[in-house]
Amino acid sequence: MTNEDILKKMKKNGYLIVNHSNKSSRKNVLTQANRLANFFLQRNSTKKNKNFTDILDKNNLDQKSLFNKFNLLKLKHAKDSSRLYNMLGRDVCLSDHHNDKNIINTLNILFKKKNVFNVAQQIRIDLSPQYHHALAWHQDHFDLPSMNKSGIFYNISYKDSYTVWSPFTDANKSIGTMEVLEGSHNFGRLKHEYKKNKVRTKSAYLELKVPDKIKKKCKNKIIEINNSQSVIFSMNLVHRTIAGNTEGVRLTGWGRFTSTSSESFNKMVNYI
Repeated sequence: MTNEDILKKMKKNGYLIVNHSNKSSRKNVLTQANRLANFFLQRNSTKKNKNFTDILDKNNLDQKSLFNKFNLLKLKHAKDSSRLYNMLGRDVCLSDHHNDKNIINTLNILFKKKNVFNVAQQIRIDLSPQYHHALAWHQDHFDLPSMNKSGIFYNISYKDSYTVWSPFTDANKSIGTMEVLEGSHNFGRLKHEYKKNKVRTKSAYLELKVPDKIKKKCKNKIIEINNSQSVIFSMNLVHRTIAGNTEGVRLTGWGRFTSTSSESFNKMVNYI
């Protein structure tokens, strides 16, 4: 796409799909996830626990092998599962992925070659079909602990900020993916409410009651992309999780990007 095409598509739909220039970045993330899973399984393994031994003998990066490892950790060793999740989100493999030439070039066009700053990044590991982290309709915000619940309460418009969403396994209706309301970013920031998480009762999640005018004017689009692509979208784009209906793992990464010269950065920086 030309620079003009990128700007027009983002303005109209609120998102666009980018092909990766570095095809190995996906494998690097999966390899690191597999290594961490092996480490925590090994740490908890015993001679009596044959299940652990059987799973550890399989170092494949396929759906079945990864699902078995992540599922066993989640069911039997939830704290280590959370540790894996947090460690992977901070790992250099995810940062390297976000530095993909095509991703950075697209962000530079969107930010008109001003300084690009990665505010936050994280990995999500969703086990289909349980999907403990399936999210209802919402808009993204800067995920900083010092902002307490959400940056949306600090009068940040997010009109000049973007999320890079990358599936490192397949993202489709079968395993799970993302659904967007095309053009919904043009309605600006919308009011969200906190709801109790039905699966994890000690936590809460943001939920947006989508106004009727947006439902009427904006087309629903289910994003189905391969693992050599990323979606870059406005943080004001209304989107949600489409949970899978077959057994498998959906491992995705996200990064929140803004420019150091943007309105959002200047308001957000006080909470770092």
